[in-house]
Amino acid sequence: MRVNGYIAPDFQLPPEARVALLSDVHLGDGSASDLFGDKDDLFLSVLDREGGAADVVIINGDAVDHLQGRSSTRIERAHPRVFDALRRLSQRKTVLYVLGNHEDEAELRGAFPDFRYVQGVAVGERLCITHGHQFDLNWGHGGEDPWMVHLHTFLETFFKMPIRQPLRDYANPLNRVIHRLFFFYTQALRFEGLFWKTLGRPEKYAHWQKVDNFWARGQWGDLGCIFECAVAYLASGQPWRTLVLGHSHQPGVVPLGEQTYVNLGSWALEQATFGRIVQAEVQVLDAANGREYREDLYRKLLVGESLPDMAGWFRRYYRGFFRYDVAAIWRDFPHV
Repeated sequence: MRVNGYIAPDFQLPPEARVALLSDVHLGDGSASDLFGDKDDLFLSVLDREGGAADVVIINGDAVDHLQGRSSTRIERAHPRVFDALRRLSQRKTVLYVLGNHEDEAELRGAFPDFRYVQGVAVGERLCITHGHQFDLNWGHGGEDPWMVHLHTFLETFFKMPIRQPLRDYANPLNRVIHRLFFFYTQALRFEGLFWKTLGRPEKYAHWQKVDNFWARGQWGDLGCIFECAVAYLASGQPWRTLVLGHSHQPGVVPLGEQTYVNLGSWALEQATFGRIVQAEVQVLDAANGREYREDLYRKLLVGESLPDMAGWFRRYYRGFFRYDVAAIWRDFPHV
């Protein structure tokens, strides 16, 4: 599968480096669409403990969510102690910031002038850390449309409800309606694609297939299909034994034969996860309870089971009048 954008790391650490990893913190402006919410105390305790014990701290993208909060000034006003602690840490220890897809680089550099900004980090010769949006099939030609992102943020703030995948995690009334409406939209794309396919334009049908696969895999935790793309990338002869990403917010350390896929999770909504690297081995842990994430959340994606497409998903779980069998969804796929 195609990997969009830059993947070769531009910063090298020795294999013995002890590294603290934070990804997808998503600090926002304090409104209802601020994904970080009020986890300031928990974050500060992790930053103090893990940052203090590490040789290097790596923030793996999307820590300051300028797509949501617009400016660093607004976001800092909502989370002043977090900004303060990050600045103090970067004055006494190396803090590498791997650029993601939700920050404004100029705003970020203005707020944190002592960070070192990179596209990726290698630890030794076989471990690579990058944000992960390069593997997102939605990122193909420049990524998310800012207008759509701002509309999404407005709706979440106005209704005070997340509009997100997978439904198992966000089964609120608005999201139930949006899911059903999006189903009708994609089925319209399907029929349009079939029409053009009969006229010798198969690319229209291929577009629907891409949208359908993107949505369906998101319901099983593979948001943006980044796990699917990363597995293909690792299998294509790349040198990395371990690939560490963020972006999709699904934490895990997933063995793939002689290689390992790692996702650091996030601090968005109910999540609060972080990573450690010791002797080039990665752990991903829950900040609230110490749970270690392994391949648990990826098992359905690993066993080769045929996952339902969008129509199959709705046949399996939709009960009419914007009702879904959420208990069955949770039973079929574990909750974070």
